[in-house]
Amino acid sequence: MITKEKITAFTNLLNEDIIDAKEFALIISVIADDSSADLVQEDKTMISIKRIVDVVAEHYNITPEQIISKNRSSAILTPRQVAIYLCSTLTNSSLQAIGMYMGGRDHSTVLHCINRIEDRIASEDFFAAEVQRIIEKIA
Repeated sequence: MITKEKITAFTNLLNEDIIDAKEFALIISVIADDSSADLVQEDKTMISIKRIVDVVAEHYNITPEQIISKNRSSAILTPRQVAIYLCSTLTNSSLQAIGMYMGGRDHSTVLHCINRIEDRIASEDFFAAEVQRIIEKIA
């Protein structure tokens, strides 16, 4: 559980004050390993799991809720696996944190999705290009 004392202790270790909401969200993420607040600095933009899910859903013409749902149809499965793969490569999120955000899935399920997409990228040029286009939309 995140407490004011933990946040204060963390900022005291850094010997710095919390300057803005983004820094505060990052501190919360580090302390709690909270996937919904997990942010990573990349090319001066903040990328969150939510942003990845939103962009992947838009790309495949489905809703973010469908990606996170328990639906196992092929129309939802590939977008979900792509979103999970991108969360693992574009954020600092742990497998557990990604799984929790993606509807409470186990870390081993997340790892399976990542491996499945890596295999498809390696063997299907068209699919690799599609994933690259999604990455460009996210960035």
